[in-house]
Amino acid sequence: LTAEGEGTLNWYDSKKVKLDGVPTPNTTNAGYTTYYVSQTVGTNEESDLANIVVSVLEKLDAPTVDATTKTVCAGTPASFTASGYSNYEWVNASKSVVSTNNTLHQTEMSVGTRTFSVYAIDKYGCKGEATTGTLNLSAAPSISLSGDSEIGVGEVYTVTANSESAIKSYEWMINSTWIFRELF
Repeated sequence: LTAEGEGTLNWYDSKKVKLDGVPTPNTTNAGYTTYYVSQTVGTNEESDLANIVVSVLEKLDAPTVDATTKTVCAGTPASFTASGYSNYEWVNASKSVVSTNNTLHQTEMSVGTRTFSVYAIDKYGCKGEATTGTLNLSAAPSISLSGDSEIGVGEVYTVTANSESAIKSYEWMINSTWIFRELF
């Protein structure tokens, strides 16, 4: 708490009992506390008490996030969307703010795990509880093809794809046209 005056400041608690110095409000529980301050100019001339009301607001609950864990290939865009409030702050593992929108868009290029937290922010700038999430970035699958590299018109060509990665589907294209999809 701060106050300004021309003389010595005198602080009082909510029951108007004089304190030894500037009070530190208890922010553990929501509610209101009134403190008083006066000033003494000269030897015994104390002013009337002025009240200072400290409002401690309820802490916001953690926002809801569409998914707290997502796994994508490195370099693939991923988004997380928070809901339940109007204002948000997304921070990375080093506590740097990376977004203040309700949606966090990430395109990470290197393989690994990234963590984030999202907080709801009230109209006074107070930060609520956090929802923490994880973005797992996998290596893109490495696929090798076997078969003849040249075929004639009308010949049948068999292509086999092999991968050491955990592939969930194969999608075959010729000149940007889908010709086959296989989902596992």
